[in-house]
Amino acid sequence: MARGRFIALFINKPSVARTARRLAKTDSDIHKGLIRIVETTAQAIHGESLRNAPKGETAGLRTGYQIDERRLKRDLQASVFNDTFYTPYQEFGTGSLVSVPPGFEAMAMQFKGAGIKEVNITPQPHFAPAIERNEPRHIKAIEKLIDKHTDR
Repeated sequence: MARGRFIALFINKPSVARTARRLAKTDSDIHKGLIRIVETTAQAIHGESLRNAPKGETAGLRTGYQIDERRLKRDLQASVFNDTFYTPYQEFGTGSLVSVPPGFEAMAMQFKGAGIKEVNITPQPHFAPAIERNEPRHIKAIEKLIDKHTDR
């Protein structure tokens, strides 16, 4: 598992985890469907991030992306992450070139420098765009699953 600071996406809401655990006990079609949806979304974000990551000399960004599905069945959680130390600096840039898309401020602030020296790296976003493209599909898939199993 990753150590230290890294760039990651995961849902960590207590209400979602409680609901997921209750569904896991039922072995219902809804729970199975949600597992497939979370797994599919994580794989899509992972794949897009890999394809769009800058291709450097060592390919560290491309080889650093991983999926952690240990909590998938119980909590409906999957994490997509890259623990390569320079990932956030490639994603958001540095110095006067920093560019953080709306909704990613908290993630980016973890990596804010102390202002001791000025290093300007142009951002090469690849993780945030993958999340932004897949989030609407993820929500739509969940809505469709719920509609299928309810009287809407």
